[in-house]
Amino acid sequence: MNDMKATVARRRTVWRLAARRWRAKAQAARGRAMRAGGQVARLAAALALGCAAAAAAPERLNVLGWRDYVEPATLESFAAQTGVDVVYDSYDDEAAMEARLRRPGDYDVVIVPAARLADLAAAGLLRPLDLAAIPNAAGLDAAILAKLAVLDPGRRHGLPYLWFATGLAFDAARIDPAKPDTIRPDAIRPDGAKSPGGASGVLSAGAPAGAPAAGAFSPGAFPAAAPAGDPAVSWDLALRPDKLARFADCGVSSPDAPEALFALALRQLRLDPSSTRPLDLRRAADLLAPLRRAAQRTKGDDVEAGLASGEICLAVTTSLTAARAARRAREGESGADIRFVVPREGAPILIDALAVPAAARRPQTAFAFINYLLRPQTAARATNATRLANAAPASRQWIARDVAADQTIYPPPEASARLFAAPTPDAAGRQAMAREWARTAAGR
Repeated sequence: MNDMKATVARRRTVWRLAARRWRAKAQAARGRAMRAGGQVARLAAALALGCAAAAAAPERLNVLGWRDYVEPATLESFAAQTGVDVVYDSYDDEAAMEARLRRPGDYDVVIVPAARLADLAAAGLLRPLDLAAIPNAAGLDAAILAKLAVLDPGRRHGLPYLWFATGLAFDAARIDPAKPDTIRPDAIRPDGAKSPGGASGVLSAGAPAGAPAAGAFSPGAFPAAAPAGDPAVSWDLALRPDKLARFADCGVSSPDAPEALFALALRQLRLDPSSTRPLDLRRAADLLAPLRRAAQRTKGDDVEAGLASGEICLAVTTSLTAARAARRAREGESGADIRFVVPREGAPILIDALAVPAAARRPQTAFAFINYLLRPQTAARATNATRLANAAPASRQWIARDVAADQTIYPPPEASARLFAAPTPDAAGRQAMAREWARTAAGR
């Protein structure tokens, strides 16, 4: 009997020990499950918070352009309307622009000289625009679009943002307009004011006999001939040695920009401004040589400051530089009276275009931003800030009166018609131009 009781007791002890082990294992399993559940819950919570933060963070658009080309107020208003923050990065020269554009994914919109569109597109750096996503493109100036098409065939990669002209700036206080074959009294003052004894405005010019008709080499490339017989300024004033000699004592300036100068010289010779034929380039270089030598004798390379101070009395330059020089002359009371003219043979137009890099990470947002910049109200804001013409005719009602009346910014139709677009030459053409340009500097 006692043996049975002992056996039962031992068995009860074993059962109790086994039950304790089972309970311990069950509790451990429940603990692990609870800890795992907590980790899952914490991970889910973290993911939820991360998603919420990502959803709350605004989309960002990166834009590259010339310095001060887009007003901060424009970027802020676009962000307010779309929730997209715009980061604007600027460049100072075309080499810097292209270097940054070659960094994949850095930028979504780029403002580029339109003359570079074809090169950049051929290098695979630009993507075609989706015009269906840019409805404001339909309201752009047809004449400016036609000139842009010369630089961007088919207008596939860029749309015009701002534009200005090449021409002659001069100090009317030092150049006697009464002399034959020189500048007449009604050449434009950049503020649009009437000069003594003449009408205000850009010179209305006649085409020389035998000048090429509009579109002689490519559609939109050449201006239409102006009424014959109008005695306006010719490029001869800056290109013929006998006429240049009159300004030997008052300073002549010309940019170190062979591509633009060769285009106008070829045009003056009644040749295709985009020609890279060796004989054509040699003839153009010979025509430019007297101007180059005269410009080399002028001290300093700040044309705007030189015109404003009176140190330069004749310059081949842009309408933008002439307008700024005129303002500085008035503010500084130098006595210089700076005017600007588009010569009668025509002059190159300079267009800055809106484009989208091929590696843009947000192309649809980029198209939306371009569309916003082309809104008439936004385009007017750009013109008011930069004093450069935009390509949206409907913007004129929002442009400041003094800016809209400034015929250096908005030339009258007969002067605008003389502006032409010259495509950028290929690498071989640029090298040939550089060789001829160096020859003119050496006086050979």
